[in-house]
Amino acid sequence: TRAGAKLKMASPARGNHVWVGSETGILKGINLQKKQATNYRFGDAALSRHEAVTATCWGDPYESEMYVGCLDGSVKLFSTEKGKFTESRDCREGEGPFCGLAVLDGSLITCVQSGLLKVWKDTSSENVEIQVGPGVCRMRQNPEQLHYVATGGKENCLKVWDLHQPQEPIFRAKNVRNDWLDLRVPIWDRDMQFLPGSEKIVTCTGYHQVRLYDPSSPQRRPVLEATFGEYPLTALSLTPDANAVVVGSSRGDMAVIDLRQGRYKEEDKILDPTRVLEGKLLRLKKVLKNGRKGPRCIAPELLGSLGGASSQNNRQEGDKYSIRQSWYVCI
Repeated sequence: TRAGAKLKMASPARGNHVWVGSETGILKGINLQKKQATNYRFGDAALSRHEAVTATCWGDPYESEMYVGCLDGSVKLFSTEKGKFTESRDCREGEGPFCGLAVLDGSLITCVQSGLLKVWKDTSSENVEIQVGPGVCRMRQNPEQLHYVATGGKENCLKVWDLHQPQEPIFRAKNVRNDWLDLRVPIWDRDMQFLPGSEKIVTCTGYHQVRLYDPSSPQRRPVLEATFGEYPLTALSLTPDANAVVVGSSRGDMAVIDLRQGRYKEEDKILDPTRVLEGKLLRLKKVLKNGRKGPRCIAPELLGSLGGASSQNNRQEGDKYSIRQSWYVCI
């Protein structure tokens, strides 16, 4: 550098590996190598549970910005380069907490529990509103086709929407057949993920089922179904090869379910984990059993609802904390 030139130091926030939102509105950045957590707040107001973080997403592919959705209907923008919140916008539309956030062509996408999915354009007259049905538990964006999002919830079947043509869903799942007593099977999709390189979607339900849907096939019912445990499944994440899914229950149990076989092996049941490293299941104590409602998210995906996003900053081949090798759980 030239004499007198000022060096621009990178914000310590860029070194965090995992981001977690709290029930008091605090955003926590966690550096796993240093075993440190840093709290970030918006303004100097007193902490309030009305500002509980319910959803998060990255604002750009470079992970320099993060949108943080709060219970009071506000969405705050956090800059990882500056290490602080830079703005807040009022997105109070519909009722209930945010069930998902996403970004499409620079526009923020929100979805709330009452079923209002909204694309916030630069001018209010260009905003797009979609009614996806009440009781929504989760909205997910397709990471390969950003204009596709999936929604689902309690008595609200899985739907896939094209935000460029939002009049009707491009896929609407059909409930499974009646049970052996000829009783209707209730619907309660808690989380979902798009499988890369295909149109398939995997979901987990509040009735401990894992289901795989294939919109490219004529069948609207699941093409594969598996069950795990006896408690509601609250979150899921795909394994790096996308051949299996990691699910967590409200009791704190976790398992890896093979999507090719539709079952999990007993050795693939994870007891009290925080990560799966190098293909080996590690058992750690006092991690999930303290979470009464089960995991709200499982990294590495950009998960919301009192959980956060895994950061790709400092992610390199062979890194001990490479997201390709490990999962982190927010409870």
